[in-house]
Amino acid sequence: MKSKLKSAYSYIHENGISEFVMRKILDSAVDSYWKNKIFLSPRNLYVPLNKIKIDRPIFLLGTQGCGGTVLSRLIRLHPDVVYITGNSRFWGGHAELHDDARFKYMPDDWVLRSPGYHNMLGYEKYHPIFGFNRSWVYATDELLHEYRKTEKDFSANCEKSIVSVIKKCIRAYSKDLGSSRFHDMSQSYCVKVPLLRKVFPDVKFIVLLRNPFAMCWREITRKTGKYKDYAIVPSQTRKLELACQHWRNTYTIALNDLGNMANNIIIRYEDFTNNPIDNVNKLLDHCELDKKRYSFPDEKMKIPLGTKDRWKWWPLIPDVNDKYLDELPEWAREIIENHCGDLIRRFNYELDIIAK
Repeated sequence: MKSKLKSAYSYIHENGISEFVMRKILDSAVDSYWKNKIFLSPRNLYVPLNKIKIDRPIFLLGTQGCGGTVLSRLIRLHPDVVYITGNSRFWGGHAELHDDARFKYMPDDWVLRSPGYHNMLGYEKYHPIFGFNRSWVYATDELLHEYRKTEKDFSANCEKSIVSVIKKCIRAYSKDLGSSRFHDMSQSYCVKVPLLRKVFPDVKFIVLLRNPFAMCWREITRKTGKYKDYAIVPSQTRKLELACQHWRNTYTIALNDLGNMANNIIIRYEDFTNNPIDNVNKLLDHCELDKKRYSFPDEKMKIPLGTKDRWKWWPLIPDVNDKYLDELPEWAREIIENHCGDLIRRFNYELDIIAK
């Protein structure tokens, strides 16, 4: 929220309130255009879905707030990449299939029902603890069984539903139907890797981690109004325990499911921000995207109209965890260590605490 207010204030200060209002109107119009293109594209009249191939789809896995938006946008800059709202001409739109209202009638296998405080269909279950909220709780011990999916959950309808949506996105947004690569960053798919792999045997996975000491403390202290929908607002300690469960289960399950598969790559967000160019090149190689056709952004690059959260962009901000690590109390550090210790040591996150 602070980033949004700061960004808005800076724009108003430089351009005036009238231009700010006009940009908001234009942003809304452009965003609406790209969202509705999937229904209004002329290709819908002459390109049947059975003629479209889904080639090596790319799924970014991680928790909310792990830096996935920035990394995903860098992937979306590639001219061959399409996603649920656009392509490299419009890389700033909504990019999470699991909570997009356009696809809310997909089976529960692929949809994160009741994202935030929004009731997608009107009959979602109100949880006695979490209400309709699912952000940073769907992978908790309490809710995980509802969202965990494996190859045992595979069915013809399950496959058809996601294949149809992705083909519609490719048809509407691709520049070249023959070379398009679909990309998505739905966080809840972290606990659905086996099902994705069953549907798409040639899938490419990117796992993005961010320091759990920073992430879990950030989640319970940032001002989002998240807890107003809870039947009983938990204590600070309980909030942190739930956040730790979510972080731990998300990555433990995803990494165990992926194992030593060659079609996945694991990146720490901290390493990515310190050396983005080399890491983007690694990602392009991993995803088998032609690097010769890719141009890195620069500070003068214009952000497309319609882009959400404009501050989540280039240049990347290093030391993004410092604020949270600096204010992390000892009791919270111990809880995070107790819940996430194995992964903390595996990815050397204890060194960040020692450095502090």
